[in-house]
Amino acid sequence: EQCVTFGAVHLVGSMNGAEAWVGETPQQTADREAAIAARAAANVAWVDDVFDAAVARGSEGVFLMLQAAPSGSVRTKIIARAQAFGGPVIAGHGDGHVYTVTPNYLGLSNVTRWETYGANGATNQWIKVAVDCDSPTIFSHTTVTTGTTPATTSSSSSSSSSSSSSSSSSS
Repeated sequence: EQCVTFGAVHLVGSMNGAEAWVGETPQQTADREAAIAARAAANVAWVDDVFDAAVARGSEGVFLMLQAAPSGSVRTKIIARAQAFGGPVIAGHGDGHVYTVTPNYLGLSNVTRWETYGANGATNQWIKVAVDCDSPTIFSHTTVTTGTTPATTSSSSSSSSSSSSSSSSSS
């Protein structure tokens, strides 16, 4: 939707893959750490690109999709850019895969976390994201259970509401 900028950030696994592998050799440690540093630098630049695009387009909201919860330099960059942006920002991710909605995420009133389903038997559920440019909260989502029709009640970035979808994407 024209009022929103979407961006996917390649932030993998818990803590961006920083946990040592079982039986890791010194060379594997060096390779893993180099990959983490390169990925973090690319992600920080990409977060800048997403917010720069949102500002240039006049977007009212930003939706960041990540595999893991934001951490390290990526988290710091998201905080800085979301604070400067001021409009609604959704950080949608998996990682723990326990369905969670966290308003005021990262200590900012305009950022909401949507952690999606996945682990511990909830692999048949997903979140359908909707955008309504005429809504003050812009974003809403519904939980979909595979083989069912999505529920009509959805949670927005700042409150619970029902919303019709003018555009949607899944995370």
